[in-house]
Amino acid sequence: MTFANSSTGNVTGWLWNFGDGTTSADKNPSKAYSNAGTYTVSLTATGPGGSNTATKTGYISVSKPTTPAPSASFNATPTSGVASLVVTLIDTSTGIIASRLWDLGDGTTSTTPKVSKTYSAAGTYAVKLTVTNASGSTTTTKTISVTAIAPVANFSATPTSGTAPLKVEFSDSSTNATSWSWNFGDGNTSTLQNPSNTYLKAGTFTASLIASGPGGASTVKTVTITVKADNTVLPAPWLQKDIGTVNLAGSAGYTNGAYTIKGAGTDIWGKSDSFHFVYQSLTGDGTIVARVSGLTNTNAWAKSGVMIRESLDSNARHAMVALTPSYGVAFQRRAVTAGLSAHTAGTVAAKAPYWVKLVRSGNVFTAYQSANGTTWTKVGSATINMITNVYVGLALTSHNATVLNTTTLNNVVITRN
Repeated sequence: MTFANSSTGNVTGWLWNFGDGTTSADKNPSKAYSNAGTYTVSLTATGPGGSNTATKTGYISVSKPTTPAPSASFNATPTSGVASLVVTLIDTSTGIIASRLWDLGDGTTSTTPKVSKTYSAAGTYAVKLTVTNASGSTTTTKTISVTAIAPVANFSATPTSGTAPLKVEFSDSSTNATSWSWNFGDGNTSTLQNPSNTYLKAGTFTASLIASGPGGASTVKTVTITVKADNTVLPAPWLQKDIGTVNLAGSAGYTNGAYTIKGAGTDIWGKSDSFHFVYQSLTGDGTIVARVSGLTNTNAWAKSGVMIRESLDSNARHAMVALTPSYGVAFQRRAVTAGLSAHTAGTVAAKAPYWVKLVRSGNVFTAYQSANGTTWTKVGSATINMITNVYVGLALTSHNATVLNTTTLNNVVITRN
């Protein structure tokens, strides 16, 4: 503002006091008041005749400026995504801003115009910006949505191939997972993170894993496990097969004239059998001879010996001469499909090594035993109405479903009549 001097007389000097601690010697000064308030202004005029002061009390009144409160606004990019989500926040408020305060929704704050915020955990976050000046403050809010990262199933298996029984260790390397659902492909499952599984039978199995977590369930990850029967090399025309239901896969091999057979099974008896059979085809009459040189005592009634069998079904007609660990030689047979078995005891004191022989002549089956392979003693004979084309071979049952029995037979001779 400008002050105009209106003093009269011969005035040669002026001294203004503006009431805020400032003065001026100008005749008509200009003055700017920085602070609101009421100010008393005085002017002292001086001339040859002396000085005189005029005072105006409360003459100047200065009020506060009428600046409005700022209007809060901001941009958030992005406003949704998966953890860890990086969100850029930019203040776009209008008006005069004396201060700002960000509430980032997770207990953290900031006062800068631009914020880069990482949300590591899934959730919904209310981000607030408050801007303030002397006239007041305003607040605005935006919602940030963070979802959990979907799990990705992954694992390794060691080993992925081998002979039965094969123990495989599974090592989980899934990400963002808190639970695991394993299917080993053989009927077994697990919810452990790092399980193991023993494959008891030969075959190709698909092991799979589904991993789950806060982000949902993964797609299926699979690995192929290849399990082979132990010592599967047999000279032609020999074949092998587990007959009936066995818990452990059997196997057989041939080395230096000896057949080594591993087999489980509950028994060769009753109306149905469970054992490992090493066989070849036989048409019409024939004879099979073998020396049982070794037999594991998995049960007193474990059986190793020679067999002629009508089919590979578990309830098939058959005749067998077997050596047992505790009851010596046994001539056993089933005359009717799915019928009951019959038994004739041989030398009870017989122990491995011991010789057994089975002869088919028409439908008459005759069993023999020998301590030396030269002198033979008849154990018994039976009439069984079998078809012409049958199977002849070596049979082993552990008489214990939970363990494999091992037997060795040599001097095996098949004579076809």
